Amino acid sequence: PTNRNANNIQLLKAVITAGLYPNIVVVDQTKKPPKLQTRNGEVFLHPACLDFGAESALDSKMIVYHEMVKTAKVYLRDATTIQPYCLLLFGGQLRVQHKANRIIVDGWLALQAPPKIAVLIKQLRERLHVILQKKIESPEADLAGIDMLIVDKIGELFENEPVPAAQTQPNKPLQEAKPGDWKCPACGALVFASKNQCFKCGARK
Repeated sequence: PTNRNANNIQLLKAVITAGLYPNIVVVDQTKKPPKLQTRNGEVFLHPACLDFGAESALDSKMIVYHEMVKTAKVYLRDATTIQPYCLLLFGGQLRVQHKANRIIVDGWLALQAPPKIAVLIKQLRERLHVILQKKIESPEADLAGIDMLIVDKIGELFENEPVPAAQTQPNKPLQEAKPGDWKCPACGALVFASKNQCFKCGARK
């Protein structure tokens, strides 16, 4: 059986983002060919991906992916485009830079947004986390009142938004290391703290 969100593709992509984060790629379509950049360096779509060869025509400058493999290059498999709200509501930690009119996600990905919108997004996300925690603790309990209204409006936000509310800045990723992240001694790539092996060259920590 399906529910009223069965055809809400953007909401589905948001759920995928929540499950696969931090597997995020920023696409710089000003380059020829377009350049795909993760927090740790350049990557490429695997030839088996449906969007392979169509990077310049992607409908978004951000991609979420399931798997990264290294052969002749570092390739991504099972990838799909996502809109900024997917990342803002279901991605990493948010930091609002009021004077710069942007939101920083996990210290490296910058998205343009007016300060008022940025603060509202952050507050909405905090409330959503409270609602999700309630549902985890009591899965049999139905949502009601303001909680149900917020969930409904988030669904509408993804369903009705024709264009991204914020635009990525693919040329200006912020390469800030988080506590515990380490620099590969072999190739110099920045590797997440949770990884014991470099994604780029395979060298161990």
